[in-house]
Amino acid sequence: MGFLFAAEKTFIREYTYQASDYDSKVTSRANALEQVKRILLEEVSIYMQSEFEMRDWEEQIGDKIESGEFAEQRILSITAGITETKILAERWTGVEYWIKAEITLDPDDIKSKIDDIVKNKEKLKELVDVKKRADDALAEIARLRKELAEAKFDAAKTDAEKVD
Repeated sequence: MGFLFAAEKTFIREYTYQASDYDSKVTSRANALEQVKRILLEEVSIYMQSEFEMRDWEEQIGDKIESGEFAEQRILSITAGITETKILAERWTGVEYWIKAEITLDPDDIKSKIDDIVKNKEKLKELVDVKKRADDALAEIARLRKELAEAKFDAAKTDAEKVD
């Protein structure tokens, strides 16, 4: 696999989670951490795609890479499995959870981990499956939050109609 960078590269991002009435500090932190990780992993994945020689990814990863998007999803899954997110700072206000985190890439370590995963097709499939489950869980959380907000609105509307 060809690398175009030789030194460590650090990515730092922040995320602020707006808590609902039903979120606790713990759930708000978990949601904020998940979102900042997602932002970081997407950025790292884009960076890796631009810095590594993509034809090597496609040769090593690929039985049938049908599109660039498919390769990107595989790279994102691999990246999630080989990087570690470090929390730099966090703050809870009671209504917002702010978090600042970083991921540092060491090219030698990344190359070794990627080679191991690419050689182990079962591990690669597992990483892709884990990413899909995480995406599905986040979509379900968003759906439930929307449903809860609608139910609260309907309940408030019903209460207001009773008063009239």
